[in-house]
Amino acid sequence: MSTLLEAIDFLNVQQQELCDSAQELIDGYWGWFTEENNRISTERANGLTDKSVAKHAPVLSFVKSGSAKKPYLMWRVFDASPIRKVNPKYSGYIPMPKTGNYLEYLSKKCTWEASHATELEKQLSIIREEINGLNQAIVRLRAAERKIQKLNSIHQ
Repeated sequence: MSTLLEAIDFLNVQQQELCDSAQELIDGYWGWFTEENNRISTERANGLTDKSVAKHAPVLSFVKSGSAKKPYLMWRVFDASPIRKVNPKYSGYIPMPKTGNYLEYLSKKCTWEASHATELEKQLSIIREEINGLNQAIVRLRAAERKIQKLNSIHQ
């Protein structure tokens, strides 16, 4: 039983390391995303460009699933709206396409930021697959742990 718990802990550590590396990539994109949007807003105010600000950005969120929190690497649409100016959390999640990544969506919906967004999604899709695989392994190990505990309680 202790080796099962050690295996779960080991997989949790690996999953957290992947989340940390994904967060670093996301933070880099957000820095660029914010800087470029501020530059474009300033240029638009001065009448120097007709570009619109970028709206699509990735986020790493955690959803409580049983006794753990499952990480999700998703993209969101941050439309300019009065409520978003008050609270940027009001943005729409983009549902995961059946292909398992957002490349096609981003290439269709993004404008000038498409090259950065698709390059980041290529990296995030690899991390997303690894995180999902680790999460499935953790779920199966926890199920095995519960079955062992149940059998032990029956035989006592």
